[in-house]
Amino acid sequence: MHWLRLTLVSYSRYIDDLVGFLEKFEPLSVSILPNTKEPVFADNEDAQKYWEQTSISALLPKDIEMDIVLACARNLVGTENIIDHHIEIVRDENWIETHKQETLSMVFGDGRLCHLS
Repeated sequence: MHWLRLTLVSYSRYIDDLVGFLEKFEPLSVSILPNTKEPVFADNEDAQKYWEQTSISALLPKDIEMDIVLACARNLVGTENIIDHHIEIVRDENWIETHKQETLSMVFGDGRLCHLS
């Protein structure tokens, strides 16, 4: 099976709304990543939750009407608040095995094996 990865870049204040919207389409996954380099600290409940420009990627079923999804996302937060978007086809694979292949192993002084991503 193939999937479509929709990546939206928006401002921090719209991320929760966009994630909630994308979750209605039952994505395989949703990822939230920085699109800018400023640090985000979670030292109290008033702390900034996301980066000023944040990227959201959702892995959606291949038969989804992406034009409709994009139009609805723009209507939700305003066209001017979707800074960028990308759509790509993702082949289905054994995600666990792929991650294991991309993970580096390191041995430390006491001989224990540690896996690093």
